[in-house]
Amino acid sequence: MININKPKFDIRDFNGGTLDNGVKYVFVTDKSLHKSFVSVCVNAGSFQNPKEYDGLAHFLEHCIFKGTTKRSAMSILTRLDEVGGELNAFTSKEEICVHATFLNRYTKRAFELISDLLIHSTFPLAEIEKEKEVVVDEINSYKDSPVDRLMDEFDRLFFNDHPLGVPILGTKKSVKQFNRTDLLRFIQ
Repeated sequence: MININKPKFDIRDFNGGTLDNGVKYVFVTDKSLHKSFVSVCVNAGSFQNPKEYDGLAHFLEHCIFKGTTKRSAMSILTRLDEVGGELNAFTSKEEICVHATFLNRYTKRAFELISDLLIHSTFPLAEIEKEKEVVVDEINSYKDSPVDRLMDEFDRLFFNDHPLGVPILGTKKSVKQFNRTDLLRFIQ
């Protein structure tokens, strides 16, 4: 049986590269479904967390959605959602990625939004404090997942004291100590 909803991409449909500042991007348009996908990844994953700041890269990924010089957190969340698009992000050991799915006619809107998040985030103090609890809840939920716990334990045992052995989310203790200065220093 053929799945007609599954996009069929040709390698020529993909556009991507690395900017002078090291930021990687991939953009693909699915002409048959009239939608596009973009992912922008920065080489700043948990592997680059400063010592004693476990989880800072992941926390930064959360905090970029909390406001920019021209948008509130609510405006960020609704900018693509109101036109049927989707915006999200993730942190891995090696990178932070912001990605979006949207109708082709909103390409400029999606690129502008992601650029705003990555360049003009303001990290409001009240939002940082709220986000600490969100991440602590996320850490607690991982403890309820046998697969996630197994992977974190494997990394800890395999990599020992190396940064790759530290959980991407950090610890409750490390997350509760983060502040705006830590985020700005990590970006630098």
